[in-house]
Amino acid sequence: MVILNNKPYLLPEIPPVFKAPFDWLQIMWNINNHMQGPILDENISEDKRIIFDGMKLEKNTISQNHLGLYYLHMSRFILFFEAWTQNPETPSLREFIRLFDKGIDPFG
Repeated sequence: MVILNNKPYLLPEIPPVFKAPFDWLQIMWNINNHMQGPILDENISEDKRIIFDGMKLEKNTISQNHLGLYYLHMSRFILFFEAWTQNPETPSLREFIRLFDKGIDPFG
């Protein structure tokens, strides 16, 4: 309850704020700061169209759950970029899906 202009007001209930788990935050940070691509250039080999420059990541140390989170967040960031460029054709997302379908692994 607060008093405003000498009148009492009942504040609505404030929902609790939850912090994302550390793994979720770390994966988002890694993608945001290290992912480059997908690069839409047919002169570049397919396995080099998505790279993680400067990120030390051993694929054999990633669990399947974390690998799924990496792919989820990669597609989210690509969608953010596509929305920012206002490109309804979404070529970057299409290239990401095509590479994923072909089994191209950005983690090497």
